Amino acid sequence: MPPQTSPELVDLFRRAGVGWYMEQASAPSVEDVEREAAEVSRLLEGRLKLPPGTVDVLREMLDEPERMAAFVQTFAIGMTPEIRAMVRCVVRGAIISSLRYEYKAKQRSELHVTLQFGPNNDIPFSSTEHWDAEVLRHLGFAKIGGRPLIDGYFAFRR
Repeated sequence: MPPQTSPELVDLFRRAGVGWYMEQASAPSVEDVEREAAEVSRLLEGRLKLPPGTVDVLREMLDEPERMAAFVQTFAIGMTPEIRAMVRCVVRGAIISSLRYEYKAKQRSELHVTLQFGPNNDIPFSSTEHWDAEVLRHLGFAKIGGRPLIDGYFAFRR
């Protein structure tokens, strides 16, 4: 384990099935993970119209490692805070009310997701970062009564 990591974070990532991320030679420091988590927390407070200091995704991950495992995994893959925040909402029960992905070879990759979450409706999340399309692999696709449904964000192998 690199010296700049915390045993608590290493254990959190290991329990989420991505322990290798914190154990590699170029592992992020505790401060890196804290900074990324704080950025997602601030983004969520703004998007959900909550007072500053209300959302603490790092604390959520540490307090509920099983429930938040899929979200923890987003720190081990290239993902923007915008889409990571969307994943956190879905893991916590948000409904995906619309999703649009557009790709044009070597020119453009756009992802747009709208959520309903608690009292908040039509919460938009967008990205033009191609790596954010990875999120599509973890969403639950289904048909209910012949009608399309995208529900949930699921962890990869653990």
